[in-house]
Amino acid sequence: MATILSVQPRRGSVVDLTVRFYTREERPITGERKVDKPYSWPHLQPGMAVPVSYDPSQPERFSVDTRAGLSRRDAEPYAPPPGTHWVEAEAVVISAAPTGNIVIGCAEFEVRLGVTRPDGSRFDATIRTPVETPLLVKMIPGSILPIRFALGDEQHISFKDDHAGKDTRTMVESIRKVQFHTRRHDGYDVPTVDDFLDDLVTRLSGPPLPPDERDHLLGILKQPGFPVARKYGYATNEVEAFLSQLAEQL
Repeated sequence: MATILSVQPRRGSVVDLTVRFYTREERPITGERKVDKPYSWPHLQPGMAVPVSYDPSQPERFSVDTRAGLSRRDAEPYAPPPGTHWVEAEAVVISAAPTGNIVIGCAEFEVRLGVTRPDGSRFDATIRTPVETPLLVKMIPGSILPIRFALGDEQHISFKDDHAGKDTRTMVESIRKVQFHTRRHDGYDVPTVDDFLDDLVTRLSGPPLPPDERDHLLGILKQPGFPVARKYGYATNEVEAFLSQLAEQL
C-alpha cells in the first residue's frame, strides 16, 4: 500500500496522485500517477492508503492498482478534514503494538488510549497512527501523553509535542492578528494571500505536518511567488517579512 501525499482532480473521475510507499527492502519510492478512480472507491484525500503494484527490479515504474478493492475503512485518513476543531487533553497508553506498516516515513502503531477530557471525564479510544521516532520511547503502557482529539469525533486523535504545540499555537495566533497596512500597485494579490493564510491556519491547527508537507510549506514561506495584484495589493516587503518570521518558527 502507498500513502497519498497530494490529490489533484482532473476531468471526470481522473485524478493526479502523488504517493509514497516502501519496498520490501524499506526503500522509499515517491511518484505521481494519473488515475481513473473507480466509482467504488471513496473520495481520496492526503493521508489515505491506496494499493500499488511494481516490479521489484524497477519499483519506480509502479502503478496504482485500481483493480484492487478499497474500502472506506482502509482509506480512512489519519486526520479529519480541514476546519476540524481540536480539544487538547491527556491520555494514558493502555497498550501499543506496531502494525508492521511504514506510513510517511514513520512506523505505524495500533494504540489503545485512556483519554481524560478537560472537564475530568474520560473515554477509551483505539487508533492506528504513524508514530514519529522521538515519540517511540513513550509508546509503553502507563505513559501519559499530551494529545488532541477532534470535537464531535473523539476517535480522531493526534499526538502532539508540548513545545511544538506551543510554537504552532503562537503561529496561528500571529496569522489571525496580522494586518498588512501598505497597499501598492505592484503588491501581492490580496485574495491569494488571504486564502493562503487561511489555509495555513487550518493546516497548523491539525495534526503535526508530515516531513514532505512541512518542507513544501517552508519553500512557499521563503519564496512565496504570489501573483501581482491588478490594481493595489499587499506590499511585498511586508508580506515576505511576515512569512519569513513564520518560516523560522515552523
